[in-house]
Amino acid sequence: MSVSINDNGEISAAAMNSYLGASVGNQLHFTGVYGAPNFSLNQIFFSEPSTDPPEPQITVFGLGSLRGLAFGIYQNPQRTLLHGNIYSNDNTNDNNDEDPFPVPLLPIFIGYFGFGTSGVLNPSNKGFPLVITIESLSYQNITVSIKNGDGFLWDNISLNGPLTMIQTSTADGIRILSNSNREDVIVDLTVAPNLKQSGSGGVGRHEINIRLLPNDLKLPPIDGPPIDDGGGGEILDDEINRPPIDYGLYGIR
Repeated sequence: MSVSINDNGEISAAAMNSYLGASVGNQLHFTGVYGAPNFSLNQIFFSEPSTDPPEPQITVFGLGSLRGLAFGIYQNPQRTLLHGNIYSNDNTNDNNDEDPFPVPLLPIFIGYFGFGTSGVLNPSNKGFPLVITIESLSYQNITVSIKNGDGFLWDNISLNGPLTMIQTSTADGIRILSNSNREDVIVDLTVAPNLKQSGSGGVGRHEINIRLLPNDLKLPPIDGPPIDDGGGGEILDDEINRPPIDYGLYGIR
């Protein structure tokens, strides 16, 4: 789950350094327009999308205006809908009354990084340092891609083992695809601002537990003997319960 900036009490420069993963004693700019990675707080949280360098929408700025804001991983490229702390492609609990054989959606997770709609990461990373941590015992069964730049360019990355940490100042999105046909794949994803550009990043991190079910056809149990078709032949059980031929396309039309 994403971590909001202190909702109660005072907000200090030291607290913001900790949130953004900066070194202790780092000199923060409160306002103004600066280049990467030394953006002002005004640029980081309130800049216009698609401006480079990020241009703040407001000129009057105080630390109190940051209260309740957050870095996060978003469901949509507009950065208006945050992911929670758990994600699954399992749709069997959805309202599928017309579908007797619900199957999982495609085994894929997509997230976009952002400080809300602020242009420092929206629609592309203008040079803000992040650290991405991927933990999975099934690392050999997933394909991870990072979005770099404005557009649709996704670059595959190599995983080093059950734990991979990536330092980046170009990534603004991530895609995780399960290649498993039989087993559920569990991935713990953490993304954090990291102005220090080393270590595990600031306290303003977003952690998501991802569970990807294989996208296979799961037919219900078959009980009872074969049924006589009235002409001396038998109707086999799998012919009775077989779903429509295009059933595997559910959820991706």
